[in-house]
Amino acid sequence: MDLSLMGGDMLALGVHFFAWTFLLLLIEGGCFNWVHSLLFLLPKNRIEKREYAEGEIDTDVIEEEKRVKESGEDMPVVLSNFRRIYPSLFRRPVLAVDRASFSLNRGDCFALLGVNGAGKTSTFRALTSKLRGLET
Repeated sequence: MDLSLMGGDMLALGVHFFAWTFLLLLIEGGCFNWVHSLLFLLPKNRIEKREYAEGEIDTDVIEEEKRVKESGEDMPVVLSNFRRIYPSLFRRPVLAVDRASFSLNRGDCFALLGVNGAGKTSTFRALTSKLRGLET
């Protein structure tokens, strides 16, 4: 394994292969998951909770929030005042879901309806633990 026969390019290629493979294994192993939580420490990624005026929220939403509060923890699935913020380093943070509340009993058939960008997928990903990150 003479360097003059093998060439420096082949040696560099081998070193790069092992270095990038090691880095890929670290990423896939979740060693850098903490980096995402640092974005929530930036003051610009904090969105204050908004107070809604009377009549600004549909009465069905208010009734569902009351029903969830009254049911307590008796239901298998309870989502109360769920809020999801997607932070960013270079752009404004995005508030995907605000004040989502519902509870489900065993055997209930349930669907979320809404326009594109209403937060349906974010809500279900949070319920199924497919969405990582901290909520504020």
